[in-house]
Amino acid sequence: MVGGRLKETRFHDVYLPLRKDLKVVFHSPHAAAPKREFYTGTIVRELHRRIGTAGIVAGVSRAVADLNRPADHTGVDCSCPENYQREAVEEFFNQLKEIFRELGVLGENGKVREETLLFGIHGVKDEKGYGMILGTRNGSLCPIDLRDRIKKKLEVLLEAGGVDINQNPIGCEISGYEGHPFLEEVREKFGEKLNIIQLEISRTLRTRYTDQLITALSMVALAL
Repeated sequence: MVGGRLKETRFHDVYLPLRKDLKVVFHSPHAAAPKREFYTGTIVRELHRRIGTAGIVAGVSRAVADLNRPADHTGVDCSCPENYQREAVEEFFNQLKEIFRELGVLGENGKVREETLLFGIHGVKDEKGYGMILGTRNGSLCPIDLRDRIKKKLEVLLEAGGVDINQNPIGCEISGYEGHPFLEEVREKFGEKLNIIQLEISRTLRTRYTDQLITALSMVALAL
């Protein structure tokens, strides 16, 4: 990959940060087939290429190891070795540590010592009626005011790019899309300076407005 810093591991493709001033990490845990969420990995890779943000993209299907679930999660393909899920989660934590170390935000106690944002990039069906849904476990993953500022900025940027926000509204904490409880474990491990937002993106935005979507996320990251 020209101009990038790709590191391939057993369960992930890891894009190390090109800019240490951007304390933002994009994570696509369901990018690999089967059962993949289309274009979520592309979004993370393109953000790295365009503005140099760090990213983690799943290299295995969630049928093998679900990278948005805890180590004891059992809802994976029973033909896979029992320890795959545990190994995948451990590797995810180790890759986050490496990224935080590269960004200069990892303290000696293993906690993030400067405000840093982890975006989980997911796909949601158009039938849910939203262009995007921001989930923070009702504020347990990220301050509500930060979530709302990001929501407003995304609305403005997407509308400027030609997206009809009335037809593709942005919601927050919609039932079933508030952010997985596993993310609370991630925040507990790295501390309250790590803010996390699970971002569910409709298929329409991912496929018809891909460039506008990536541009909007780029501008949000650059403004943080």
